[in-house]
Amino acid sequence: MATTAAAVATRPSPTPPDSHGSASQPSKRPKGRKPADPANTSKAIEDTIAQLERNKEGEREQEQEIDREVRRATRDMSKDLSKIQDPLARIDAVQKKYAELYANMRRTEREHIAAKKRADQLQKEKDASRSELSKTSTVKDKLEKLCRELQKDNKKLKEDNKRLLETETRMRDELHVRLEGMVSDIQEVIDQKEHPDRIPANMEQDELFRHKFKSFIDQYELRELHMQSLLRQKQLEIEFQTARYEQQRRAQEQEVTKSRGLANQVSTFSQTETELRSQLNIYVEKFKQRCPRRPNA
Repeated sequence: MATTAAAVATRPSPTPPDSHGSASQPSKRPKGRKPADPANTSKAIEDTIAQLERNKEGEREQEQEIDREVRRATRDMSKDLSKIQDPLARIDAVQKKYAELYANMRRTEREHIAAKKRADQLQKEKDASRSELSKTSTVKDKLEKLCRELQKDNKKLKEDNKRLLETETRMRDELHVRLEGMVSDIQEVIDQKEHPDRIPANMEQDELFRHKFKSFIDQYELRELHMQSLLRQKQLEIEFQTARYEQQRRAQEQEVTKSRGLANQVSTFSQTETELRSQLNIYVEKFKQRCPRRPNA
């Protein structure tokens, strides 16, 4: 009967005619959307109906179990009352039993309320911990991305520094060769001064040579200062990036440790919540058993 009723409930109702007496046209299906498979839809409906029937059957079994407990308690109480001859004593026994059951019911209610509050509080703490864990994971991902970028920058700076050193070495070698040539020219001039008979007639060449030599020395000193400045700048950049990388790495380690702690806390909350809900179900069953209903005639 439940299956038939559910099938009837899920059957689509006929489309009412419009004002002209004809049925309304079905709405156009959006382009690009794949139509639902009727077999899958039917199977999903059948699974839902089966689950509802199983839940209903479980509730029916619980009700039957409670009814059996009530009948058993009623028989035991009737048996105990049959042993008492005095009607007033019977009334006192019934009142005493009622007071005991009422006290147990109130106690169970308080325990049920306390357990429910505790479960709700744990759920809130669990949700807060999960939110914090999600934020920590996001920060961790950002830190990892930043660390990768810092590593790339550090690698690039090292390569730039290496190229500068190679350039400086090459320039030093070129300068050394040129200086050797100039020393050779100077030596030739000295030799010419020591042998006046070999001094050329045109003295302008010596003056031009001195000017070129002085200009070359000035250029060398300026280039040397420029190279030292570049090397110092690159070295400072490397030190800054290294310090920044270490700082981010320590922050990442702290976030990872915090993330692990939050994950453990969430796991503990989940376990405690499961235990409390199990205890809550036990209290509910006790509450149902301690509040007997009148047995069916």
